[in-house]
Amino acid sequence: MSRLYLRPLTNSLFARPFVEGVLNVRRAAEIAEATSQIMQAEIHLAAMEERPTLKFKEYRSTQYSEDKDREALREQILLELIRETRLDDDDDIKPGSGGAMPRTPVQRGKQAFLIIGLPASGKSGIASRVADANGAVVIDSDYAKRKFPEFAQGAFAATVLHEESSIIVLNDEDEDEENLTGYCFSESYNIVVPKIGYNTTSVRKLALYFRKYEYEVHLILVSLDRQQATLRAYQRFITSKRYVPLSLIFDVYSNNPTLAYFRLKQQHADVFASFSEISTEERPARLVESSLDNPTEMLGLPT
Repeated sequence: MSRLYLRPLTNSLFARPFVEGVLNVRRAAEIAEATSQIMQAEIHLAAMEERPTLKFKEYRSTQYSEDKDREALREQILLELIRETRLDDDDDIKPGSGGAMPRTPVQRGKQAFLIIGLPASGKSGIASRVADANGAVVIDSDYAKRKFPEFAQGAFAATVLHEESSIIVLNDEDEDEENLTGYCFSESYNIVVPKIGYNTTSVRKLALYFRKYEYEVHLILVSLDRQQATLRAYQRFITSKRYVPLSLIFDVYSNNPTLAYFRLKQQHADVFASFSEISTEERPARLVESSLDNPTEMLGLPT
């Protein structure tokens, strides 16, 4: 994770103005509490994020501390994702329970649904609906992350598991290592791939990777203003104790997924089979625009 453009929220000089200006907290006691919570979370995160479990042993479970044990663990997680059906609630995913397969019959259609949007924008809910409507496997590193023993050990364990969980579901840099996407390619399964998508180049590169395997790629934007996404991420942290760096959402990811969507639509339309934008600003989610052949037309969203 790059911190070049993040405001540091590890001290009150930056955290308090963020709480007041971005999170719009007004009462003095609530400002003090929110500032303290965010500072503590950021301090813990900064200490852990440079030692990911894929390469370092410091934060690995003692039961799976050696590299050979990690390899066996990743293989087991991959098998569970392939064999098990997706659960109703992602929070219920754990070792031995929950997979990536759709709750409807899986379809061999070579369709890839690339869903981009900010953290806490509601991507996972849209991804689940698209997956079931199209018999698609969900390619989401968060599913794999929840199956590692370290995930249950604390609010910040997800950070050190990011790299290791990612290569289980999608590894376009090393196609020799077995992963969920490679398995789906071999079976021609439809896939749903939720990503932040804040970088136009990386989204296009991923789409071209799918096209290399003769997949049609549909681009879906889940749009939510950066301030609302940051506020929802904070509220989720309070209830779940799982922390996503708030200044990363607001300062770095910003509204870039939306910009990337429109740039790709204008400059690289030939890469994608269809486009669609869904707004989650209000509930229920609303279909803003869609190509006639985009799968979001099947979801019955209000316009």
